[in-house]
Amino acid sequence: MTNIKPINEKMQKEIFAGSIELPMSPLYLTKTACEIEAVALLVGGFVSNMTTLQLAQEIFAHACCYYGASVVKGLGVDSDTVDEIYNRANPVNIDDGGDTLARQAVYILIWELTPTIIARLSANEEVVNK
Repeated sequence: MTNIKPINEKMQKEIFAGSIELPMSPLYLTKTACEIEAVALLVGGFVSNMTTLQLAQEIFAHACCYYGASVVKGLGVDSDTVDEIYNRANPVNIDDGGDTLARQAVYILIWELTPTIIARLSANEEVVNK
């Protein structure tokens, strides 16, 4: 018999998952795209100890903040707060087990109060009614 020792949970996390830095994409303004990405991250072993919904909510909330801040900046509102939101939303840094409870609550709130698909519109684009 070989000398095989079981590995503990901490070691498993270090070997099989961890954290990921996800570049921002306008696709993430769609909840379905966030859910698909979340499944891929979990199945691929990039992140663990989170549900598909928790992952999707975090990705979606980052996209809403990133593109929302971009629109606000495009309208000429320049503030340190807007800059901070914009800079922190891209890339999406996801750690095993999720973000702080306070941030998770914000992600849930954004998910629940926002439509399934958000049209990407910058302040420099014209709205054309057809």
